[in-house]
Amino acid sequence: MVTVIILGFVLIAFSWNLIDMLLGGSVADFPKIAITYLFQFLVAIGFTILLNLKAPFRAFEDLGISQGFLSALKLTLIFTSPMLIGYGVFLGLNPEVTWTNIFRGSLMAGFVEELAFRGFLFGLLFRRVRIGFFPAMIFVAVLFGLGHITQGNDLMSTLGVFLITGVGGGLFAWLYVEWDNNLWMPIFTHILMNLYWDLFNVEADSAIGDGTANIFRFASVAIILFLTIRKIRKSGSNISGKLWRVR
Repeated sequence: MVTVIILGFVLIAFSWNLIDMLLGGSVADFPKIAITYLFQFLVAIGFTILLNLKAPFRAFEDLGISQGFLSALKLTLIFTSPMLIGYGVFLGLNPEVTWTNIFRGSLMAGFVEELAFRGFLFGLLFRRVRIGFFPAMIFVAVLFGLGHITQGNDLMSTLGVFLITGVGGGLFAWLYVEWDNNLWMPIFTHILMNLYWDLFNVEADSAIGDGTANIFRFASVAIILFLTIRKIRKSGSNISGKLWRVR
């Protein structure tokens, strides 16, 4: 099972190189982007089905996308409201934003990255292989951080990007599990945070951001923590007794 999961993730991780090699310069940038994201989605679904050949539709449940779409959308709009309001009031719209930026950097990046890193890799290691929450989360968070280090311009900014995205990856894994394995929670949180980052005039060329941008980003994180901890106090934690090993 672990071999299938790792092989599927490697195929997703190198899909940009694979599609670029197959299509070359014959396809415009936007179609190539769409084809690559579609390929990544199909690989995640296909390899999860390989683990569920007797019940293939269970793959959607294993990936956390079988239900909870609307409830997650409502909650994550609340989670990210400080960014929407704060950026709208203090930063204004980004005049250089394009539909391609929104499609690639917000919609598809948020959906496919969460599907690949949290739903497929972390989720299957934690829920099916039964690796403990912390080992699975840390392993995937490190990979997630490494996947973003190209945004850095020097050693310090690269380290900053790695830490911010890695910690963000850990937060999204925790969010996924504690909201009853509903992957739409980190998907919509990721999409909306990226969308506001692109849509408004944030003065940053990486995930680090500037002071104003980070004030409202951390305010959003504070709301995520508050509402999730409140839920845990009401209904209990889904990672209790599973921190290092799932029995």
